[in-house]
Amino acid sequence: MHHAFIDQFSHLKSPLHQLDPRAKIASFFFFVLLVVLTTTADYIAFGLFFALIFATLLASTVPLSYVLRHSLLVLPFALIAGISLLLMKGDAGLAMFFSVLIKSWLSVLAMLTLVSTTRFPALLKGLEWFRVPGLVLMIISFMYRYFFLINDEMMRMQAARDSRGAPSGLIENISNAGSMIGSLFVQSYERAESAFLAMCARGFDGEMKALCVFNPGVRDFIFIVLFCSCALIIRLFG
Repeated sequence: MHHAFIDQFSHLKSPLHQLDPRAKIASFFFFVLLVVLTTTADYIAFGLFFALIFATLLASTVPLSYVLRHSLLVLPFALIAGISLLLMKGDAGLAMFFSVLIKSWLSVLAMLTLVSTTRFPALLKGLEWFRVPGLVLMIISFMYRYFFLINDEMMRMQAARDSRGAPSGLIENISNAGSMIGSLFVQSYERAESAFLAMCARGFDGEMKALCVFNPGVRDFIFIVLFCSCALIIRLFG
């Protein structure tokens, strides 16, 4: 089975890829914070934020088509939130509607840039350095790893169903989907229990181990100062 991993471009060689994960985490989360705090109708600042994040993407050599395609996945959820504001506030909600869309898109672009230029284990290790609870990181790690196994199992079940000539009516499809979801839930529970028992048998003590070694340097400091300064100037004088 072929899957699109969120860090499939983390192996590229660019100045952004070679930065310390903690520098990128701090910078991009600061960027998102400034975007969220930007006033509703400050469209010049939003345009400059877009320019900054696109310049960063170009420096990372990550394909723009990949980032743009995946960033659009958040727009339906932002549209739902924006439409609710539009219905509640009338004409005054129009600016808020566009503000929600723009802020959501900018935030997702920043996060995609972060995960596309950082290997997943290094990203989790960096978040651990920022004192993100270990339980949260463990859940994220297992979700990321076992999502693909569950997806493979679902694809096999679909192939087996189609090979047996399952009926294609709406009622039959709903019934088959319900059966598949129930079976996947049971298999996921059993797989999780087996994995946990195997980890305990190997001496797992609740702490995540990683081979990532952080070596911060001058370029990490320069990136933090330049990127955060540009974002802050845009926020203050945009």
